[in-house]
Amino acid sequence: MTTTTLKDNGKTTALAKQRAKAQLQPQSQAQLDLDFNDQDMMTVMMFMVMILLMQQLITPIAQSTSRYILKQSYVGNIEAKIVDVTDAVQYWDFVGQAPYTPLISVFLVNKGANNVYVAINATQDWMELWPNETRIVDNTGADRRIEIIFYKCSGAGRTSFLEIEGQY
Repeated sequence: MTTTTLKDNGKTTALAKQRAKAQLQPQSQAQLDLDFNDQDMMTVMMFMVMILLMQQLITPIAQSTSRYILKQSYVGNIEAKIVDVTDAVQYWDFVGQAPYTPLISVFLVNKGANNVYVAINATQDWMELWPNETRIVDNTGADRRIEIIFYKCSGAGRTSFLEIEGQY
């Protein structure tokens, strides 16, 4: 295709500019719409890919955050009872029997005449409670909650009473 350029003193006329511009534009409105829609479709596809990638990144973070919040929240229920303590090791299991939920914190009171030893979740670390002594164990930020409380009295043949009040 040859283009005829009209010159006026070395300058291109307005007619020549219009012809050059017309050659750069698409031939029909349908072709213009097709080009526009293809570009829109690519933008939409890229946007969808970005959404899927963000969802893959955000979902694990949101799940761990919700688990942490649930773990740190109090249900508002209190379990309380007074147990007879002997020289044999006894326990109160909160996960294996009702309420089937580990405690967040526990308030302990030795209401007897002899010392009572208490262990939380394992029998390696015993706390000694003197008569009429109170103790609060709070596992609010801990990785493991209070699942089981072990208790025993000091010395053979000795007995006591232990009040246990736990929150979950």
